[in-house]
Amino acid sequence: MIKKFTEMSAMKKFSIVSGIASILGLCVAFLPTDANSVNQTINGNKNTVIGTNEGNVTINYNESDSSSGEQYVIAHPSGGGTYLLSDPSIASYGDSSKFICALEQGTKVLPTGPVHKEHNLVMAKFVKVQNGSCSGKHGWVTTATLAMK
Repeated sequence: MIKKFTEMSAMKKFSIVSGIASILGLCVAFLPTDANSVNQTINGNKNTVIGTNEGNVTINYNESDSSSGEQYVIAHPSGGGTYLLSDPSIASYGDSSKFICALEQGTKVLPTGPVHKEHNLVMAKFVKVQNGSCSGKHGWVTTATLAMK
């Protein structure tokens, strides 16, 4: 068979080699990939253990659960306060009917409800104000103005 191959014209050799390459390409394209999804449950206060990993890691602490006792303070990057709003969307910042209260720098807040995501990023959290002139009020605060206490 090798002797016949060496006696073939260059065009026939090219046809055979390209046919074999096409078949191999299809085999590689349709071979199953080895992807595993692992769920891990660990008891304790947000214990996160990650061993060796390839790819993406998503850690979800069930953000709608306020039992974790996470406390935040208002820490606006430019040093000012922020607003407590009744709607988490960006459009609500220009709508005075969505305004609940003005929060000063250092005000303590506790997440008590859901989070608002845009493009898979957490943009706002529903919180209860713990101190200051807005104490006891509930509303949305942007995550950019929150710092872990």
